[in-house]
Amino acid sequence: MKKLICLIVLAAMALCLFCGCKEKHLSQDEVYEIVFKAAGVDAAAVTNESISTSVVDGVSTYTVTFTVVGTNYTYVLDTVTGEIISHTP
Repeated sequence: MKKLICLIVLAAMALCLFCGCKEKHLSQDEVYEIVFKAAGVDAAAVTNESISTSVVDGVSTYTVTFTVVGTNYTYVLDTVTGEIISHTP
């Protein structure tokens, strides 16, 4: 029975390896599109934009900061789903 379980686990691992079970992260352009739309700003008006990655509560995230006409924005998004986790303002 142990051998069968080990074989099943190994087969599943091999399948993931060969089929590419890694989650696809959003591109930088996709992330900017999401946050600019959520903030209701025109991308042409944005200055000082930056993006970084980190892990928050076990979730891989992008932190995006940018400025529009003197207002500073910060958005934190899930790198896979694009869900906005937090933002200011």
